[in-house]
Amino acid sequence: MLIKHAVCDKCYEHFSVKKLESAVMEDDISVEKNYFVCPSCGKEYVVNYADTEFRQNINRIIAIGDKIAQLRAVIKGKKKVSGEEYVKRYNEFNSLLTEQRKLIDRNKAISQKYKEKYKEEK
Repeated sequence: MLIKHAVCDKCYEHFSVKKLESAVMEDDISVEKNYFVCPSCGKEYVVNYADTEFRQNINRIIAIGDKIAQLRAVIKGKKKVSGEEYVKRYNEFNSLLTEQRKLIDRNKAISQKYKEKYKEEK
């Protein structure tokens, strides 16, 4: 998800973010910083830090999202299944939502860990 509109909290410039920049961290090449920069004053806004686990989690989150989309047709009644099959699919749907939420929360924690680490080094 990309922020389409931003306001710099340093110079108060309104601007559009068209893409994120990325940089590999010098002390750990497995960590990548994703950020955007205010075009007016150059203030950097870090969106996240991604390491190997973070990227693996993203791939799993996407795969789960695809499966959830398929199951949604069953849950909403667009695809007819037996009562027993419906319960099975409904439980799978809820399980996948829970797993996806845990992965998202884990990625937030990973990114926060690196934000704290690299904030001190500035």
